[in-house]
Amino acid sequence: MEGNNYFLKKINGNKKISYMFGRIPVPPGIPFTFSVSTIVVASLIEIAFPTFFIIPILSLIVCFEHYTIIYLRAEILEECMISEENFQMDIIEHGVGEWKDDPLFITDSDREDILEEVVDCVYFEGKNRFAYKIQNHYLFLISMVLLFVLVYSIIRYLF
Repeated sequence: MEGNNYFLKKINGNKKISYMFGRIPVPPGIPFTFSVSTIVVASLIEIAFPTFFIIPILSLIVCFEHYTIIYLRAEILEECMISEENFQMDIIEHGVGEWKDDPLFITDSDREDILEEVVDCVYFEGKNRFAYKIQNHYLFLISMVLLFVLVYSIIRYLF
């Protein structure tokens, strides 16, 4: 559990994976709540001030970016935990090898190396590219569009 807290702290401080569009910090809280509230606000703005669906499209892009960042962070955390467990098992089975002064447990510098390696691997594989995000998370995007249509229709009917 110590590694989990360490990785969460480091992931939250990493600029590559804790900012949407490279500039906006990922809001804390439940991602579903953020997405639904963004869609509701966009629907209200569209009804109050017809923007020809520019605001709703921008809100869908923000929701999609938020979802992919949260998904990417969870994937990085999972990979870090797996790598740490494998590293610990390797230390137990094979010992420290040629580094006799190293402890027989995972240190924070080992965890830092694991996190750096996993983040570099994720960025090397291109999981942060827009085309990859669309290809692998298109169901979320479709569900957000349908949610917007539903919320917009309900609010339009009520007003």
